[in-house]
Amino acid sequence: MPGFLRFNFYGGRGDSGGQLSPSDASEAINYGSEILVDIEARYDFNDNISLSVGVDNLFDVEPDDDGHFVAEILGVDKALTSPFGVNGGFWYARLVAEF
Repeated sequence: MPGFLRFNFYGGRGDSGGQLSPSDASEAINYGSEILVDIEARYDFNDNISLSVGVDNLFDVEPDDDGHFVAEILGVDKALTSPFGVNGGFWYARLVAEF
């Protein structure tokens, strides 16, 4: 049964606040680092059919809160500039048939 276990490290990063923030960088925010874990297992029924199940972002890690005043007014609670998205974990199943 082949598969994989993957660790993705995202180092700390910063955000200046964008075009709606003051030009003095007073709204600059630093976000922490994160480690995401992905895992997948595959079962080969025969040479032509296999089934894979897995999860991206196993521990449902979400980015830090955004923290920008204008973004909060607009209803944004998570940092949209996150390199790993704002949706948390993603579970999946994949059936492959080769002809």
